[in-house]
Amino acid sequence: MVDSSTVSTETDLTDEETPEAEPVLEGEELRVARAEAAREVLLGTAGRYHDVITYQALGAAVVERTGVHTKQLLQYWISDVLLRVARECAARDEPNLASLCVNNTGSVGEGYRAAVLAVTGEEPADADDHAAGQRLACHRYFEATNLPESGGQAALAPKLAASRSRARKNAWEAREIPLCPDCNLALPANGVCDECA
Repeated sequence: MVDSSTVSTETDLTDEETPEAEPVLEGEELRVARAEAAREVLLGTAGRYHDVITYQALGAAVVERTGVHTKQLLQYWISDVLLRVARECAARDEPNLASLCVNNTGSVGEGYRAAVLAVTGEEPADADDHAAGQRLACHRYFEATNLPESGGQAALAPKLAASRSRARKNAWEAREIPLCPDCNLALPANGVCDECA
């Protein structure tokens, strides 16, 4: 049982001791803070050869670093953050750190294509191939650990590389093989049956 005489229901702080609430970030100030936090996280990712980070993981890290939780879905604010990071990289004459951020399939997505277009004025033919080159440039520029002495090589994110490999294999297996109309054997590349000629 608790003695009610020792329980205080009011805080005994004077005005001088009242803790001040942290300022709430909003608007442009919040967008800038998110971009700065994302840059820090992406710098860590750039420091590990062939490492990438998902939009979800980056978003969670940004929320943790800024301390600003929101009900707004990640898809509505992460593109702005990565565009700001890309612009900052261009201003510093650095490789594009936004290339290190991928979706659940391992692709950088259309937001990356738009960011590259906005920053460079040129739209990449294949955003994922462009990002692979930028990731390698990031790993070299920021001196990634376990970077091969040869300087490494550009690579798609592992999930996307596996997906593209499966798609190529399926396309190869699904191709129509021309058959000889007489013996029904597969025709060689020259189109003349070796058996019937």
